[in-house]
Amino acid sequence: MNTVNYPMIFKLAVLCLVISACSTTSKPVPSERTASVASHENLDTALTLYDQLGGKDGLSALSEQFIKEIASDDRIRPRFVKTDISRFHRVMQEHMCELTDGPCEYSGDSVKTIHGGMNIRSGEFNAMVQALMRAMDSLVLPITTQNQLLERLAVFQPDVVGQ
Repeated sequence: MNTVNYPMIFKLAVLCLVISACSTTSKPVPSERTASVASHENLDTALTLYDQLGGKDGLSALSEQFIKEIASDDRIRPRFVKTDISRFHRVMQEHMCELTDGPCEYSGDSVKTIHGGMNIRSGEFNAMVQALMRAMDSLVLPITTQNQLLERLAVFQPDVVGQ
């Protein structure tokens, strides 16, 4: 597996997504759209990020793989012991869908509200980013698509770390 060294702000953004759905599995099966998009590095500029991620099926596969990555990481798994994983999965998909210009509406609380009082450390945030990166890599998403998602998540970092 090739590791990509993303700027720290992008790494921090990913944790925001995961933890934003915290107030919450079957095997991930990428859709034909995900496989098709993942096999092309030069994506049509008319595609939304939602489309590039594989739409509803792609986001479902990504969130399921992300949950598996979280569960296998001793650095962050303890944060999710009391989490309703099914709700977490649903809300995470909604949040990613809305952030990527998909047809969904996020029904969860604000990122800042969700993380208030959690005192999340930078190391935990970075571990979440790494888990998302592993999930995206396992689904063979193009690096450009991964970077776009991380960029959109980066703005949430201040609302997560140290709250």
